[in-house]
Amino acid sequence: MGFYYFMLLFIGIIMTMGGFLLKRRNWIGRVLISFFGLLAIGLSIFLFQPESSDVIAELIGWE
Repeated sequence: MGFYYFMLLFIGIIMTMGGFLLKRRNWIGRVLISFFGLLAIGLSIFLFQPESSDVIAELIGWE
């Protein structure tokens, strides 16, 4: 599972950097790409934390 979390982190970094560095797109597209990149980075960092599966199980209601 850690491999997929690392891949999500890597994709988030690429999307964030692409959103900041792309000049061919309008500013709305760059902001959206950067936002989803930052969202992917945050999600992957959360999933790397110990007991994150317990937090997700509580949110979903599986116990």
